[in-house]
Amino acid sequence: DTNSSLPMLRNEYLELRIDASTGGVRSINRHGKRGNLFSQLLAIRSSETYSQHGYPRNRSRYSQMQIDNIEALGSSKASGTIRTTGQLVEGVPDSALPSEQRRKSNPNILAQFEQTVTLTRGRKIIEFDVTLRLEKSLAGQPWNNYACSRIAWPNEDAMLFRSENEIRQPVEQEKFTAPNFVEINCRDFKLSLLPGGLPFHRRSDQRMLDTLLIVAGETETRFQFAVGIDVATSMQAAVDYLWPIYWVHDPELAMLQGGWIFHLNCRNVIVTNTQLLFHESGMISGCRLRIQETEGQPGELTINSPFNLTSARRINLLGNRIAELQLKQNRAFCKYSEYQFFQVELCW
Repeated sequence: DTNSSLPMLRNEYLELRIDASTGGVRSINRHGKRGNLFSQLLAIRSSETYSQHGYPRNRSRYSQMQIDNIEALGSSKASGTIRTTGQLVEGVPDSALPSEQRRKSNPNILAQFEQTVTLTRGRKIIEFDVTLRLEKSLAGQPWNNYACSRIAWPNEDAMLFRSENEIRQPVEQEKFTAPNFVEINCRDFKLSLLPGGLPFHRRSDQRMLDTLLIVAGETETRFQFAVGIDVATSMQAAVDYLWPIYWVHDPELAMLQGGWIFHLNCRNVIVTNTQLLFHESGMISGCRLRIQETEGQPGELTINSPFNLTSARRINLLGNRIAELQLKQNRAFCKYSEYQFFQVELCW
């Protein structure tokens, strides 16, 4: 909806507004609830060292976004996308000048940006696709001089968690790595930053997080990431994001019946590896599932199988049997402890 005061995307869960002067995300709101969940900007951080009372100190500053163009792309009943283009500049942008004149008159342009934001029907995830082309190369220590995506949330007392070896751990450092997710727990909602493999993050303020995109020596210019709102588990959302949904319209496909392989009833466990088992005749006789608990929550896992199971057992990573599992109507039941990494063998 580009007819309102601010360009907007909306689905049945969320309403997203784009800032018409910067091109970043100005606000995210849930229907029926007040309060902005987060805002987002692109920026370049630069630092310089100075002396104070005989001791070295660092002074940092961030560039500003100034927009050239904003347009709606590919809006449909399934999803909507807004694309913004512009520059990252030092100092305060002169919004009174036309975009072409700003580019010619401003010698402090640091980068050209293009950002698309997509909101899809039925999903609580906002997807970002960013292209940054630097006008000036970055130099210096990477943790202090970088191009980034910045998100800000309303609560200073929010608790942060990150992925570490695919499990959820509290964030205790200012600078940290988290390639799968960064979870921000506020008072009445949860944000899940899904960097899609971008590993480096910096908490630049009590309410701000920088996800590093470009540092000195980086040659990539395009980056994709997402933010989930109140998703059940951040690790599962991160796995789902790495295998995106594709919309295909084909009347012939509508006549086909769907199918499934295995279903796990616990969202806090993920399958990290699958290995098929073969009979001497060459036919598939079963499989091994390598499973990891990610949230620190022990429980009992139910594995639903589409095949007629004849046996199910816990095995170690060498393939040796640990214990037989209970079977009932092609379902196997397996207890697990917090953060456990275990393997199950199913035969049919």
